[in-house]
Amino acid sequence: MLVFQRYGPGFQLHRRLMQQPLTREGVTIFRPVQTQQCHVLLQNLLASPEDFAAHIRRFTSAVTLEMTYGHKVTADDDAYLHIADQVNVVSTKLSKCSVLELFPSGAFCKPGVNRC
Repeated sequence: MLVFQRYGPGFQLHRRLMQQPLTREGVTIFRPVQTQQCHVLLQNLLASPEDFAAHIRRFTSAVTLEMTYGHKVTADDDAYLHIADQVNVVSTKLSKCSVLELFPSGAFCKPGVNRC
């Protein structure tokens, strides 16, 4: 992950590769994917508005999967949608943890000391 990488030529290369598709010109290539999945979202909302949260999860996961990995989600029971939901649950749980819960050895570090 870029967050844990030391600053240097490798970091700069990865950052450049990650930022290029997110420029004003770069994001236009994703518009057809977003439009198509938006149509699916609206159809799902019309069919069952009570499942609003599930439809939004499907929309965001489907757009992300196609933009990132090129996998086109065509059905609600797509295996990759299920995996994306599981990853979302895990990342939500992790975001509620403190750094010391993730890296317990950090609890033994003295303030102001760079090394344990």
